[in-house]
Amino acid sequence: MTTSSPLWDRAELWLLSREIYPRGGRENWAQGAPALVQVGIHFDVVQVPAAVVEACAGVPYQREIKAVFREVGITSSVIVSRLRDWYYFLVPPGTDCTWREKWANCLGQEDAAPYVSVPHPRRANPPGTYWLLRAPDGPDMLCNPDRVRDLARRAPVARREQGA
Repeated sequence: MTTSSPLWDRAELWLLSREIYPRGGRENWAQGAPALVQVGIHFDVVQVPAAVVEACAGVPYQREIKAVFREVGITSSVIVSRLRDWYYFLVPPGTDCTWREKWANCLGQEDAAPYVSVPHPRRANPPGTYWLLRAPDGPDMLCNPDRVRDLARRAPVARREQGA
């Protein structure tokens, strides 16, 4: 008889699988703190200001924000920062090489500090850093960078910065 591991166990394994010291990440999670995970290996991270995301949804409420994300095809791999001032979209590695949007930063392996705070995959609510949408357990669950761009095109602040 085989047993399947819960989704968060697979996500835990995947998120930390290429870390030099995965034990440190697991220890942080055990203490309720986020793990520092290197970007550019499993994923890059697009940092979008909360003002852009909330302008897309029209309100700062999670339910409405999730609905807008799903409308554009974003169904997983989104983290909200501890202070709820940033949304982190986990995207395929290498996205940082082609990201040219002015309204959001993309962090990848070439960055001076290529790490992001990643909450435990089960952490789905504040306080602290949390997953707004499910943690990825493999590369097929990462956000499509084009969907992140589609999302931001809905926000007046992003359209102004793009010169539209």
